[in-house]
Amino acid sequence: MNILNIFLGSSKDLMYARKHIGNIIRRLNDQWMEKGVRIRLCVWEDFRTEYEDKSKQQEYIDELVLPSHICIFLYDNRINPYTQKELNAKIGQDLSAVTVYHIPNKDGVWNEAVDVDTMLKNQNITPNDVSNINDIDALIESLVSRYIVGKGWDNGSAVTMETKYLYTTIPWDLSKEVDAYEDAVRSIDGIAQEFLSIRLVLHPKKDIHLLEQTDHYIPLLKEKVSESDLVEFAKAQELQHANPDKRPVISLFTRGAIFKSEVNAEFARLIEGKDLFSVRVNPPYDTVKWRLLCWLLRVKTNFIASVDMTCFQFKNHFLYYFGKPVVSLTEFDPSGDADKISEELEAKKEEIVGKGVSMDKSEIVELQNLLSEKQFLECKLKMVVVKVTNQWLLESIQFKAEEVANLDSKCFGHKLALQENMLDNTIEQARAILDSWKEALDALNKEEDELEGQLLEVNREKARTIANQIKDICLKKEKLIKNLVEKKQMPPVELLATQIYIVGLFDTFIKETAQPQEEDELYFRIFKDADTFGYLSPQVEMARLNYGNAFSRKKDHKDAYECYIKAIRNLGCFPDNNVMLRHLKTHAYISAIQTLLDIDFRQNTIWRLLKDLQQMLESWKSAGYDCIAEEGAYYAALIRSTTSDFASSHEMVEEAEKVFEEAGSGSRVPVNHEFYHEVLCYLPANIAGYYIDKFEEWGYKTEAGSYIKKCNILCERTIENALRLQKEDRLMSMEMQGRAYHQLGFLAANLPSNYWMQAKDYYAKAYNLRLQILRISNAASDAASLAETAVNIGALYLQMVKVDLFCNCNANVIDVFSITMRYAETAVNIYQKLMHHGEEESELCYYRAIQLKGSIIYQYAECGYPTANKSEGIRLLQEAYDWNQKHYENTYCDVFEGVAGVILRHEGLI
Repeated sequence: MNILNIFLGSSKDLMYARKHIGNIIRRLNDQWMEKGVRIRLCVWEDFRTEYEDKSKQQEYIDELVLPSHICIFLYDNRINPYTQKELNAKIGQDLSAVTVYHIPNKDGVWNEAVDVDTMLKNQNITPNDVSNINDIDALIESLVSRYIVGKGWDNGSAVTMETKYLYTTIPWDLSKEVDAYEDAVRSIDGIAQEFLSIRLVLHPKKDIHLLEQTDHYIPLLKEKVSESDLVEFAKAQELQHANPDKRPVISLFTRGAIFKSEVNAEFARLIEGKDLFSVRVNPPYDTVKWRLLCWLLRVKTNFIASVDMTCFQFKNHFLYYFGKPVVSLTEFDPSGDADKISEELEAKKEEIVGKGVSMDKSEIVELQNLLSEKQFLECKLKMVVVKVTNQWLLESIQFKAEEVANLDSKCFGHKLALQENMLDNTIEQARAILDSWKEALDALNKEEDELEGQLLEVNREKARTIANQIKDICLKKEKLIKNLVEKKQMPPVELLATQIYIVGLFDTFIKETAQPQEEDELYFRIFKDADTFGYLSPQVEMARLNYGNAFSRKKDHKDAYECYIKAIRNLGCFPDNNVMLRHLKTHAYISAIQTLLDIDFRQNTIWRLLKDLQQMLESWKSAGYDCIAEEGAYYAALIRSTTSDFASSHEMVEEAEKVFEEAGSGSRVPVNHEFYHEVLCYLPANIAGYYIDKFEEWGYKTEAGSYIKKCNILCERTIENALRLQKEDRLMSMEMQGRAYHQLGFLAANLPSNYWMQAKDYYAKAYNLRLQILRISNAASDAASLAETAVNIGALYLQMVKVDLFCNCNANVIDVFSITMRYAETAVNIYQKLMHHGEEESELCYYRAIQLKGSIIYQYAECGYPTANKSEGIRLLQEAYDWNQKHYENTYCDVFEGVAGVILRHEGLI
């Protein structure tokens, strides 16, 4: 598929014309997609919240203006300074790509603009005068056609992409809204194509027969509805009623009180007693975009919102879908809760960023409190978003009170009951029981709504109490809904939505540290019910991955791996043409691989999974998907898995470096991307780690200096990228910085002794960062990271003492011995707590620390240090060596032989 990018520049005063041109581009795109050409319009309003800050002007030019093949500029009687900058930038890059139109103002008046005309002619541009905005249609159509034909793109094949067809009815009293309304379809079509691989095609209006080929009917009505409009609406209802699949879906968008019978009695009669999805909308019709996106997510992937979803972000008072603004938070959630909490959360993030890296105990406590407050706000926002999003997804939106007159509007649960298969005679006889269940469910819903309102207004402790009350209500609802699902009175998705919401309550407000058994049991019900009712959903597998993560955090690698591998199998049932699913599949593979690496590096399963992921990535790239982030995550795992020598693996690592550089260019992987820390922090740190681990293979070669420089640059880039992450995730930012400083310390420690003081400083930074993280998180994985640095810095101190101070039993030696022992004992204590007997990598960490402690005691005893017990040192070294003998293929065996083995042989013990 060939892509033609068209930029449109003008002042906001000409928004009417921008919407008109957007609608032209929508129609041209539908036409040229049949020839294999996608026309993508780049306009400020599709990204508005991203570029509202004046400081973003150059970024706007770099990302939207300069990459466009055709740049159209509009003016009335002037060109504003921002549009002028965009125009100048494109003229400087490619004058032939610039086309300028002098058009009427929003009132249809065409004004002279002599100064602008003169300025343009001085830049070798002849503006096109357009006295009537409708005349611009043919001009733009010709401009686009000339470019496509000139490129030789006009004889391509039709784009093979899943297509959903829309039809709309717009009465005469809304004729001025046609361009803005239909341009909203263009905007969401672009998002759907990019992230869901679905086209949205809006049929021409006033052709009622096209309703039979329509998937979603989206009328926009105000007060006046003509007879022909009524006929179209009635036809859509008739088709939906006759179709077992209830096609077309009907979404009624309104601009006024259309339901009042005194205004339009005939229309009121048509919809009376009917269950219709309806919502009031206003220009620029973002609510229409959001409704269509929710519908596509449901039909494409059975999507249900959960607290773990990463596809939605919140910024600048807008809801984003994979970095693209869709709808304002006030339209998404009319209660205003989402917008209010989002604003408070943004302020708290700014406060956290202001905290320094080096902190004393009181400052760490202060940071803990800030992070706790931030987490609490995130919890509240997540639960609001899950609740509201699922209301949209499940169509639990009802007519506004002021719009309803003499209508019996019912909740969506009843609507679904009508849409299910008719109950058989046996179930008909149990109607009274079913009705009592529904009544009980309605009462529970009312009770839940009252408590949810309180949840957002109280402190954390009170919120936990209320959340537990809501949880108890939802558990009762879960049983009732399951009964209704079994009797085909509700679809399984309603059950899943309730279960996912309870999980959200646990993960946000209720759970403090360890995963409660009650939540474990809930996860099992989610998986079992999904299997029982044959319901496949990415959210079920996301829950499974989250369940696996809980095991992983506890270092229960085997149970974690079982969750990940089951998720991989189930996700294989979904197509790859959806960015959310590509992210989820990659995440499942990476999680499984990293878990196996923590158990045993030598497992063949690791390489099979890496191969499967590689083949999947190749197929995605062949299909034209942008999967640079997924590729970066793959290489990060691949490098960590590599055990082959430098000669046979360095080309693979050089390829990983290219992926890292590509991912870091422009905004390919933004800071709020799910894989940002994997690709732009973890990957460069792993590449540096690879070169450092292979030090002995390249360390004495002529190009050693270039490798040292490369390692330093990669670690510095890791730190730089990690600092950008502070606002989004302070702890992850600190973790990635700690990883980079640890790598720098390891590199300097392997260089000549004049670098060792520098190594000590790097290790000290890594140790302090990791200690602060552990004090905040108290997570097993963070404890393991701290122990890793403790082992290395302890070994470095011992190495430094051997060179400089080994035989000088003075105060300096006493200090160094105490410091060295403190690091060693920290590592031993942590690894002992984390050790899983029978897992070689887990045991290896512990015995490495035991060897270090034994070496320190032995060497100081040899030096005559009074409290260093040589026998104790030998005992520890023997313990470490014995373990090595039983696990002679472990990845650290050469070091055990070179340290414990050498000393024990010297002592005549082996």
